[in-house]
Amino acid sequence: MMTAALLCALVVAMTFVPLLGHYIQRPPKTKELTVEEKRERGFYGFYNRLVAGPFSTAGCISGSFVFLLIGGSWLRI
Repeated sequence: MMTAALLCALVVAMTFVPLLGHYIQRPPKTKELTVEEKRERGFYGFYNRLVAGPFSTAGCISGSFVFLLIGGSWLRI
């Protein structure tokens, strides 16, 4: 009985595993988008527009400075 199980495991290891590897590792049919195209499309583009806008302005830096200045004034040493 143990011999049958070992032979079945050998058959699976020699046939099914390489077949799965072939389908998993083959190149995609469509060409992958470049980083610039990804920044303009889909969820990544939406997230990039949502986050990059406010954080790229000088107002964010000065607003953070004022927030920390006011918040720091409440601390007592």
